[in-house]
Amino acid sequence: MVKICLGSDLYSDKVLNYDFPTFKQRVGGDKPHFVNFFAPWCGYCKRLKPVWDELAEKYNIDGDRQELVIAKVDCTVETPMCADEGVSGYPSLVYYEVGESKGLKYQGKRDLIGLEDFISNNLRDKSKDSDNNKVVSPENGALVLNDGTFQDTVKNGMHFVKFFAPWCGHCQKMAHAWEELAENFQYDKSVTISKIDCTENKKTCDEFEVKGYPTLLWIINGKKVEKYQGARNLDGFKQFITEMKTAHKNKLDNEEGRIADSKESPNLVVELSQNNFENAISQGVSFVKFFVPW
Repeated sequence: MVKICLGSDLYSDKVLNYDFPTFKQRVGGDKPHFVNFFAPWCGYCKRLKPVWDELAEKYNIDGDRQELVIAKVDCTVETPMCADEGVSGYPSLVYYEVGESKGLKYQGKRDLIGLEDFISNNLRDKSKDSDNNKVVSPENGALVLNDGTFQDTVKNGMHFVKFFAPWCGHCQKMAHAWEELAENFQYDKSVTISKIDCTENKKTCDEFEVKGYPTLLWIINGKKVEKYQGARNLDGFKQFITEMKTAHKNKLDNEEGRIADSKESPNLVVELSQNNFENAISQGVSFVKFFVPW
């Protein structure tokens, strides 16, 4: 029998209060959880109170109709557990999918609209028909990928992928430029412009170590090659694509869109040492990379 701890000096009793045993037993179970890691003295936590209480009134209902559990953990009491969950500030709002012990931290505005949008996006993903998770659909020129289609789509060739969250303000500001980019390159078979919603496709985003939104990655044959760090506008994106295509054009097999086997093409990079360095650069122009293996 699961013990649910009720009562708190901050949030209403409608918000389920978890201690270490109940958290470990319930989170990752048969219902998704949205957990507020808080401290009673925290001013931001106090300002969040009416919103979090309202979410609990809506979602913490009895019976089979319950879609989501709204919970709380007092980190002044459950300090070791909060440390294990990576809580470094209050409040930390973390969404846990069914069967997942690792959560997705909410980064948006702490108001009812932002939180409801975040919840709806996550719940909608679970209500989709499983066949839809195998369909690659274009949207304004960009391919819309998901956990079911990502690997098959990017396993061959060059890809420029936007990892985003719908509630992310920076993503929203960049959306138009990304659509323009996709429309510009929709007939260019040498590169694919795509996007993936990390609130709905946590598995793929975790695999590519996405830590913030938007994250823009250049992927070749299913492997991350470069992270885009430039201006988030059309000109910046196009310049980056040109640079990446130029830098990696000789690595792709034109027929199958895969990186050529090292046995098929010799290594044209000359390895220099203290013994041959001066002689190697004595004539013509040399382009040298100085590096350490680690």
